[in-house]
Order: sequence, then C-alpha cells, then structure tokens
Amino acid sequence: MKKIQKEVDRLNDQIKKYKEFGTNSRNRPEHLQELVGWKNFLENATGLPETERIKKYKASGAEFRCLYFIQGDQ
Repeated sequence: MKKIQKEVDRLNDQIKKYKEFGTNSRNRPEHLQELVGWKNFLENATGLPETERIKKYKASGAEFRCLYFIQGDQ
C-alpha cells in the first residue's frame, strides 16, 4: 500500500503542476486526463477483485498503465 500511496502522491504533484502552468505542446491535455484517470484508478480500484478492477481501468481513461498494473499485480 505504501507503494500505491507514493505513486498517488507523485501523480497529485504532477496534476498540480499541470493546473498551475496550464497545457502546451509538452503538457498535453490528454496526458493530464490520463494522469487523473490513473490516480483515480489507484485510489479506488486496487482492493477490488480482478473483474471489477478491469471495469474500473477501462473507465479510467488510462488503460495502458492500468493494464500493466493489473498484470503486475497477479
């Protein structure tokens, strides 16, 4: 759980920077959306059974990261 909290904290920092500095060619809006989706997934889906986690990751907007996390979690 510490590892997950550390990742969530890192994501919160990145999201804060996006909101502070705005988006540009390096800080793309779709990347911000992916970060928010990934953070939400980590906060809400990590304790769920596999089928529920898969539903959550598909709805999160960060499918690639979430799929990698789910596979590494087994």
